[in-house]
Amino acid sequence: MDIIRSVKLVPNSALTTPIVTVAEAKKHAVIEHDVDDSYIEELIAVASEHVQYLTRRQLLTASYIMYLSQFPNDDLELPYGNLQSIDSVNYKNTENINTVVDADVYDVDTDSDPGVLSRNIDAGWPVYKYSRAPVWVQFTCGWTSPSLVPRKLKLAIKMLVATWYNKREDTAVVKHLEVPHGVISLITEYKLQGWGYD
Repeated sequence: MDIIRSVKLVPNSALTTPIVTVAEAKKHAVIEHDVDDSYIEELIAVASEHVQYLTRRQLLTASYIMYLSQFPNDDLELPYGNLQSIDSVNYKNTENINTVVDADVYDVDTDSDPGVLSRNIDAGWPVYKYSRAPVWVQFTCGWTSPSLVPRKLKLAIKMLVATWYNKREDTAVVKHLEVPHGVISLITEYKLQGWGYD
């Protein structure tokens, strides 16, 4: 049974440092002027988001809340890869009060990718008040620095920037966010599977 209701980004939690600098993107695209630096900066942001979408990964540190219909009976995979931490597991108790689960009740596996939350075999989940989403997990994931993002993903971002920059007048390309075949080859090994992904 699918117990996941939704996953939402915690506002203002995402690391805003660019994964690829304007200078790096311009070097790759062989752009030797500064006229379009602001536009290139925008393309880098969109390309980074698109690589995240294609790989189903959070590239740089951000926090999310996963809402559940119940406590997990089995291992629960956390989405977006590179799990750094489970910040809290929360629930509505029988009196409908927001309550934090004691960290001794569950185990966290940050070595697996995606990371895993599981109940400690010597403990039990607390009793919760039934509702559509009485349990929620706040977690932090992503690489902690642009320097840790794999080179292939950085190159994929630079390739997207170069492609979109050179075809910016082609409205069909802009509309459909054309992805060069080489980008798909670069990101394939980093694409997450499981957690309901296709």
